[in-house]
Amino acid sequence: MAIEIEHKFLVKDDRWRSLVQGYLYRQGYIATPDLTTLRVRTIGDRAYLTIKGKNASIARLDLSMKFLQWKPIKF
Repeated sequence: MAIEIEHKFLVKDDRWRSLVQGYLYRQGYIATPDLTTLRVRTIGDRAYLTIKGKNASIARLDLSMKFLQWKPIKF
């Protein structure tokens, strides 16, 4: 389990876009009564479950697990 510290950056312009490759992210959140957060995220053909602790300050506990077997369902 890791400690997550939120970082935000201001980007001046779009010159960086030609230097990187993009990936399709899809994610959904599940709220819990004790204010922890569950996130399910897919990145291409990979899927992850992340459990985030309560926001106590700028840092919170973060546990992320990769699904070993993942088959997307088309609706």
